[in-house]
Amino acid sequence: MFGLSKRKELEELRKRLDELTKQVRSQQQALDKLQRTVRMQESVISLSRMKINKRMGLISSDVKENTMRIIMLDKTVGNMHVDGEKIEQIRETMVRLSKKKNNKDQVRKKIDRVPVKEMWPDMPIRISKSFDIVGIKCIGDLLKYSRDDLMKFKRIGELSARQIEVFVYSLGLELKREGV
Repeated sequence: MFGLSKRKELEELRKRLDELTKQVRSQQQALDKLQRTVRMQESVISLSRMKINKRMGLISSDVKENTMRIIMLDKTVGNMHVDGEKIEQIRETMVRLSKKKNNKDQVRKKIDRVPVKEMWPDMPIRISKSFDIVGIKCIGDLLKYSRDDLMKFKRIGELSARQIEVFVYSLGLELKREGV
């Protein structure tokens, strides 16, 4: 059927096709990684804007603040695979209680007892092990630390601290402020 030269040519084309397929897969993986990084950076930028706006007094009411946090929650839940049903319950509780005055303590007490691993089941191993070493089991334990405190823990660097901060903000909470 085919001559010897045609077979060699066909084999070379198959090899070239395999090489190109490998290159495409490699580039796709790099693109996926880059897209994840961009989504994380967009979340951090949005959180930074919220912090700046809050400090400048542009967000005045608790309801508006919670709305911003809910929007941020919606953006980050997809990336972090936290338990959506539990977050929805907390979100509803926060919105309901934020409409009443002086109920922040009630919201805080309910959320403080929720285990971190239950809310963030796909928490990175390095963060999970660090939390185990330090003894952070519940959200309330986590909120006792500032970002700088977290970065002093073994296995927690800039990226891990940012992931923790995004997670905490997605719940509508904040880490302890520096110097408080």
